[in-house]
Amino acid sequence: MLGTGHAHLYLLEGLARTPLPGVEVTLVAPSRDKVYAPMLPGIVAGLFREDEAVIDLVRLSDAAGARFIHEEAVSIDPDHRSVRLSGGAELSYEIASIGVGAPARDQHIAGVLEYGHQVHGLPQLRGALQALDRVMAAAPDVTPRVVVVGDGLWGAELALALRHRMDRDRSGQGIVTLAHPGPYLAGGKNGTHHELSRTLQAEDVTLMLGAVIAQLQEHHILLSNGARVPFDLLVWATEPEAPAIQRGSGLPADGRGFLLVDDHLRSSGARNVFVSGGTAAHQGTPIMPMAGAPRLSEGPVLTANVLAAAAGLEPKLRFQSGKQPLMPSALGTDRSGWIARWVARRQESRHRTRVRRFQEIRRGPK
Repeated sequence: MLGTGHAHLYLLEGLARTPLPGVEVTLVAPSRDKVYAPMLPGIVAGLFREDEAVIDLVRLSDAAGARFIHEEAVSIDPDHRSVRLSGGAELSYEIASIGVGAPARDQHIAGVLEYGHQVHGLPQLRGALQALDRVMAAAPDVTPRVVVVGDGLWGAELALALRHRMDRDRSGQGIVTLAHPGPYLAGGKNGTHHELSRTLQAEDVTLMLGAVIAQLQEHHILLSNGARVPFDLLVWATEPEAPAIQRGSGLPADGRGFLLVDDHLRSSGARNVFVSGGTAAHQGTPIMPMAGAPRLSEGPVLTANVLAAAAGLEPKLRFQSGKQPLMPSALGTDRSGWIARWVARRQESRHRTRVRRFQEIRRGPK
């Protein structure tokens, strides 16, 4: 198991509940903890405590009877059935499951790594929140300017979360802007775009459409049209791009680099390689269409089919890409109507329940 994608949580749970005698299982992950991605905006807003959203991967691996390797998988060779790790070691496999995290798009733009904060993992999230606290503490008499560069729902959720946090800590002071490169949010001029736009306006988040970024400088975004956008804190929350692990693997991929999978989440070029999450594309569409929004159906499908393959059986379940992804935690603030607050509370409860499911797993009978 390479990476800690959402579906791998279900696979580890399946292994804990139904151990496979004689099967050696290994999880390779760059972090010992995993933040449950849909809860990230809620952590930013202060709706969730960190411990409510973090899953101990070492403990979960132990419950599943899996060896945990604290490294990153950097390449896979399906011809030789081997994986190379960041420390230089190689692992052989009979069955591989790729579920590594997908990096944010457009990190090649000058200044992104130097001046932009990301929140896709626990260290990055803590760094961004500490930077926000420094900005707010260092300038008590100056209005802090926070810019989120993001696409669609994920960018909007983070912008709303930051607005919520600043309202709580500064009584509404501060400017939050969502900069989006396209003419519409959520890909087109549809109901989602209009609903997001209305929500952002109601929550006092400025929406800047058509913001094509040429370069990031210290405290300024330089747009392609020459305009400059000032900021005290910048959060980089663009949509995911294909991770590097599949480069040179020879596994079939779409034009963006996402590995092509069949209806059973197997690579279309290797029946013993399963692919899920931000690494995969099914029927021409990335399985995880937006950051922080995994599909609930993916985990059970991957679990059933990997366990079947390990037992020498044919796959059992088919993945349906049309299923709705699991959305990030919606924010119902005092500015929202009672329906929005009610929906947000229900969603918060569901997220907490899902995380506890993985936090409380015990090893099943041998």
